[in-house]
Amino acid sequence: MVITATSAPDPVVRSEDLAELLPQRAGRQLVLVDISLPRNVEEAVDHLPGVVRYDLDDLRSVVDETLAHRQTAVPRVEQIIAEETDDLVGWLNSRQVVPVIVEMRRKAELIALDEVTAALERLPHLDAKRQQVVARLAHRLVNKLLHEPTVRLKDRAAAGDGEAYAQAIGELFALGGQTADSRIL
Repeated sequence: MVITATSAPDPVVRSEDLAELLPQRAGRQLVLVDISLPRNVEEAVDHLPGVVRYDLDDLRSVVDETLAHRQTAVPRVEQIIAEETDDLVGWLNSRQVVPVIVEMRRKAELIALDEVTAALERLPHLDAKRQQVVARLAHRLVNKLLHEPTVRLKDRAAAGDGEAYAQAIGELFALGGQTADSRIL
């Protein structure tokens, strides 16, 4: 491969010069890339066997073809960007209700802990393994009961109306004033 890029006023690679060298190449193809203006490679080399010449016009057509291909991809790229933007906005909106969810879970876990402690005091004969079973039961009940409200609250927040739902949960569970507008991000 030969690349030419000089400012010579006349061609520096001539057909007759290449014709003399081609037999030494044993049939291997020779690619000439001429990015000069004016051109450094004679157009007559196109007629030599095993020689391929590219110039700025050829490169321009490749660039134009590539650009056209990229232009056809623009609508899909815009669609991907819109989808990802929507996902990001939804995620950011869902983050607004995290303090309410944390407070709701904290309160439920404290209630469960108090109830487990009271139950275990009434059941002093339980060994450590059975006490652990009771504690695990309470923990799992809290998780199962709060799972659906948590998921729905995050979904509502992602849809953009989580503040009203967060306020309702705050009131229903008598949370310590944690609403979507009092949160710290």
